[in-house]
Amino acid sequence: MQMKVFMVFGGAIFAVAAGIFLYYSFRSPIKFKSLKLLDKSSLLHLLSLIRKEFSSKFMSILRMNRKKRRLAHRGGRDYRMYVKDLKEQAKKHLQRAMDDVLLKNGITENVLSDSSKHFEGDEDVSKCMSKLCSIELQRPPSQLTIKKLEEVLEFYLSKAEEFNEEDPNELNLKMKMLEDEIYDEFSFEPEDIESAVNKYENDVRNLVLAVRELNATLLERTNEELFF
Repeated sequence: MQMKVFMVFGGAIFAVAAGIFLYYSFRSPIKFKSLKLLDKSSLLHLLSLIRKEFSSKFMSILRMNRKKRRLAHRGGRDYRMYVKDLKEQAKKHLQRAMDDVLLKNGITENVLSDSSKHFEGDEDVSKCMSKLCSIELQRPPSQLTIKKLEEVLEFYLSKAEEFNEEDPNELNLKMKMLEDEIYDEFSFEPEDIESAVNKYENDVRNLVLAVRELNATLLERTNEELFF
């Protein structure tokens, strides 16, 4: 059974089956809460490993796609083709990263899927799941200050609040167009912005919460499919 890699919000909460609770570890800090579930810290650790694996393999593909996409007419046929191709490539590479990390850690995809469902109401897990298909940077560009970050987030909110698409493909297209518009306006990529948010989250907390709430609404409106 394949885990739905685009699942971020929603779904039934997994009922924990009664049974013996096991606590043991491999060489990695993976621990089981039960026979079928990872504990929260192990789930977060596993998701972070998947994201790092995905980032290392997907970065070059992402950069090439952005280069081609931004040379195409925004919203036109070629542009749409590049957006669609990026989404398919992201799904394929995320599945590959997931398979590699699970194999290395001796975890099945069913365990990862069930554990994710069990903790899906948890803010930390939801946040980690929503970032699986985004590239991870250790630190933001020096020119992305708190003031500039506030401008970027306010710009994002002002544009994304106008989206009313119910089709996930159309929303995905609009999100990519907005991503490129932000790049034109500020010269920052999504991974730059996320890295800055991680660094300055306490300073821009209200804006970050507004963005997360808006994104959750957009995901719900499009049958909860994650855009890439």
